[in-house]
Amino acid sequence: MRLRTKKEERAESTGEEAPEIPAIHSIPKGCRERFLSLQARAAMPLLEAGVIQAGLSSVVAGYEMSRPRAGWHLVLLTTAGAGFLETPPGPVKLAPGDLLLAPAQSAYRYRVHGRRWELAWLHFRNPCPAFPLRGREIRIVRAGWGAELVASMEASLRESKRRDGAAFDAALLHHRLLLNALGREMAGLGAQEADEKRRSFDALWEAVMVDPASPWTVQRLAERAGLSTTHFRRLAAAMYGKSPQRLVAELRMLRAQEMLKTRGIRLREIAARVGYQSEFSFSTAFRRVFGMAPDAWRRGFPGSPQG
Repeated sequence: MRLRTKKEERAESTGEEAPEIPAIHSIPKGCRERFLSLQARAAMPLLEAGVIQAGLSSVVAGYEMSRPRAGWHLVLLTTAGAGFLETPPGPVKLAPGDLLLAPAQSAYRYRVHGRRWELAWLHFRNPCPAFPLRGREIRIVRAGWGAELVASMEASLRESKRRDGAAFDAALLHHRLLLNALGREMAGLGAQEADEKRRSFDALWEAVMVDPASPWTVQRLAERAGLSTTHFRRLAAAMYGKSPQRLVAELRMLRAQEMLKTRGIRLREIAARVGYQSEFSFSTAFRRVFGMAPDAWRRGFPGSPQG
């Protein structure tokens, strides 16, 4: 889920300041926080991954953390109860299984929703060497490996109380399992983002097919997709292996093919309906895509009018 609003986007484009979130650090009596030991030798995998602090917390009403511009990346999983996240775009409830990803330099405030909130959390240094935590966009996703993440953290806390030789090996294993669970979450997030982009592009191409005569410039396409023109070109090339202009031309020709199957529609009219000002420019584009002139394609289509 992307925490952005039209008001926020408008503020970005006009240079207006988003509402400021003040710095708050409130931990009332009744809260319990358990921190993973990052000083032990077994914590080396976590340190190499960029973890600077991590723990499991059980907090009560009155607990509140507010970061106007945190210097670290936050990964926070709600395990029981509920929390409430506030960002400049607006408030969101954090339910069990919700995974919050807040990149460094983003602004947010979170607190208990109800009587109690239980959560697992990690702070990563910026830049993060192990996971793609970057940008300024706060995301909330459904955790797929939350149980494994919490189990590894619980086991790490248990092993930190022991002093025998086996405790080091066990703690090392649990830290690697913790990072494995996080890695799977990030991989799933990457797949989810790719799916969101694919759906966004599918809706965009559907709009082109519905109204092919409209002036579909790269800038207009990028604006509808919520991307810069440079990023839009790069994504189109990565996803389809073609430029946006080429994709629009092919979609227009597909619509033209449908019209060519219908009797009584002249080439000049088809050209205008798919965004070309002349029959010549339309025929040139059609030949570029299909390797033959539109009238030749029409003659070869069964049941189409001749000539």
